[in-house]
Parts: sequence; structure tokens; C-alpha cells
Amino acid sequence: MVMLYTPGPNNSMLAVSGANFGLQRTIPHLLGVSLGFGFMVFLVGLGAGQIMQTSPIVQRIMRLGGILFILWFAWKIASVPANKPGEDVNISSKAEKRNKPLTFIQATLFQWINGKAWMITASMEYPHRRYNPLTGEWVLVSPHRTKRPWQGKLEKPSAEKKPEFDAGCYLCPGNLRAGGKQNPPYAGIYIFENDFAALLKDLPEEDTPRSELFNALPVKGECRVICFSPKHNLTLPLMSLSEIGGVITAWQQQTAELSSRYKYVQVFENKGEMMGCSNPHPHGQIWAGDFIPTLVAQEDKMQREYFTRHSRPLLKDYAEQESAHGIRTVAENESWLAVVPYWAVWPYELLLLPKRHVPALPSLTPVESTHLAEVLKNILTRYDNLIQLSYPYSMGWHQALSGAEAYSGLHVHFYPPLLRSAEVKKFMVGYEMLAESQRDISPETAADTLRALSSVHYTGIA
Repeated sequence: MVMLYTPGPNNSMLAVSGANFGLQRTIPHLLGVSLGFGFMVFLVGLGAGQIMQTSPIVQRIMRLGGILFILWFAWKIASVPANKPGEDVNISSKAEKRNKPLTFIQATLFQWINGKAWMITASMEYPHRRYNPLTGEWVLVSPHRTKRPWQGKLEKPSAEKKPEFDAGCYLCPGNLRAGGKQNPPYAGIYIFENDFAALLKDLPEEDTPRSELFNALPVKGECRVICFSPKHNLTLPLMSLSEIGGVITAWQQQTAELSSRYKYVQVFENKGEMMGCSNPHPHGQIWAGDFIPTLVAQEDKMQREYFTRHSRPLLKDYAEQESAHGIRTVAENESWLAVVPYWAVWPYELLLLPKRHVPALPSLTPVESTHLAEVLKNILTRYDNLIQLSYPYSMGWHQALSGAEAYSGLHVHFYPPLLRSAEVKKFMVGYEMLAESQRDISPETAADTLRALSSVHYTGIA
């Protein structure tokens, strides 16, 4: 029934067959279309649609098959000899031989190279699960849920224009911080020890009770704050490429210094009050600890096992395949690829990957660092353009552990919370807390939306 409302090969061919051969002789053709198309819908429900969307080889085969059929069909039409004057096409034996309706089998098989039929079936919205090879977890994708009405909480995003300097801001140059210390009148990037650190350098010596059910370990570390700019209103997408490059250099230097003393260094940014950011001044954080965090250990394990099986880094293979078919690519340059990952959990989640296997931030070449600044400005500008406001997110770099440089790849996750608009936030509750992660819009749809946005900031600031 879906195909009755729009023109296409099946409609055109059935109309011509009915006119030339009558309803009775066209019935096998009609039944073949119904069975073939219905069987396609059934296979898409079992996952064939995802194969169509994610496999470049299958896409090329289908494209080639469609082209060959069109050429064959055009040749058949062009090679039909004209009827002689006075010849009755319905009774002429010669005409009978050269004019036949499609058989049931032919009509059924035709659906497999019918581009429109595949487009309709593959775009239908079916719930399915996707596997994340980086964590070993699954995510439930339910695209049809975007149709549900929303009467829940509406966020109130701030459209307030911030000044370059805020006398009440704890992070602006020269101001007194909440912990009682005073900021210097800094003119560039400013890094300091977090006044309310989650990790401490020194701990009292005491025995911690441990058992199978009650297990605790003391940990040491450092937490630093990095102010990206002295300007209170200058977020990363509004910075110049050279200013973003300065932030990248600071990330590299801090990683190199702290990784010499600690097992793992986590560089991250929480942007926007919706993400729990306690201060609106553009800044990020760097935490270093003498232990391996849970999620980092999980990603390390999966990448190590993949490398054992294939002798190639997981993320290098993934980047190459995503770049090849491009359906989830949002931005790309010579050195970097930004995609909505196949297994994305958050609505407009992004995964940023170097095209070369790079273990950690200090390992980037100067050219790769320059290209990183370009792609960061590109994707973060698209984020802001999506809602015409400063877009909230949590982002963080994952880097190779010591000894894992051969298989563990540098990458950065962006986890934005907004779902349908600037007012509707995705909540990780219920099923997602108790069973497994779930998302509504498909990653492919999210990538289409971000890719269609301008890479020029909506404010006009270059």
C-alpha cells in the first residue's frame, strides 16, 4: 500500500502491463510485486536494512544491479519492433512472442534491484540493537519513539549574552576564587590546581579493610582546571584556530607531565549548566590518578582483544570503514574523522578519531594538531547551530595506557544531552538504568542533521 501513493517502477510497469495485456494476464506480475516487496519488509525487520545502510559493498552491488536493470529495460523498450499497419497486437502470434507481461518469478526478483523499494523498506523504523565493540555493550535503537508526544520536563536554555569579564565569576582574571585564592590577571590559558579536588596527592597512612563483598582501595591523584581563555564569553567554537591550537598544546603538555607520575590522565570538559557545569566561564578539567578508571579499562580490554584477533587497531579499522561509506560522517579532513558512532547512545553523540593510529595526545604531529583545531571548530560550531545557542555537552579524551600503545587508539567522545530541541533533554532512567542503553533517533538520522548544518557559526563570528 505504501507504494501506491508515489510513482515508481512497479506502478509504471503494472499500469503498462494492465493496459497492454489486461488485468487477468497482469495478476502474476501484481502478485510477484506484493510477495517480493512484502518479503523485503520482513527481511529489513530482521536487520537487512542495517546491512544496507552500513555495508559499502552491498550498496555498490545494489547500485550496479539497478543500473544494469535500467539499461536492460531501456534496451528492451527500444528493441520492440513496431506493429504493422492493421495488425491486431492481441491476436498476432509474432506480437505474442515479443510482448509478454512479467511472470510471477520475474516480478518477485525485480524487487531486489528496485531502488525505490529498498529506499522505502530500509527507511522504515524498526527497533533493533547495536553492538559497541569499544565497550562490549549493546544499545537499543527505537527510531519510531520520536513520534511520541512529550509532556515532560522542558529545559530553559540560557540565551543571555555573557560579558567578556564578569566580576562575580570565580574563574575570570584577577577575581577571588571560591576557595579563597586569587586568580592572576592572566591573558591566555590559565591552569591551576582544583580548589575542590576529587583526588588528593597525599593521604594518611591507614589500613583499609578489604573482603570479597566489602572492598575499598585508597587512591591518589591530582585535579586541575584549565581556563581556555580570559574572556568569560569565549567558548571553543567561537575561538580562533590559533586559540584552539593553544588549548590543544596545553592538553598535550599536561598529559605528558602528569602521565609520568600517574597511571592515567583524563582530559575533559563539561559545557553548560545542563551538564552540571558549576561555572559558565569556558574551562575544562584534567584529572590524573594512580589507578585505571573502569570505563578506560573496559575500552582497553576490548581493543586489546581485537588486536589479538586481527593484528590491527580496532579504532583504525573502524575509522577507515566509516570514512569509506560516510553515512555517519559529520566532518572530515586530512587527519581527523568525526562521526556519530554506529553504537551511539546520546542523541547527537560524536566520536572524533585520528586517521593515523595515535596512542595519546603528545604523539600528535604539528600538522595533526592543526587539523585537530580545524575539525574541533567545525563540529562544535555545528552543535551550536543545531539549536542557535551555546550547545551543552560532556567531552573527554581517551588515551592509551602505558604498554598499550600498539593497539589502543586516541579518541574523544562528545556526549550532548539534548534530544528533540533546546528544551527537551534525554534522561537515562528506567530501562536504561536497569537493563541497557536506549536511543530514539537513529545515528544515521543524527549524522544527516549535523552534516546539513553550516560550519559557519550562527552568530557570524569566524
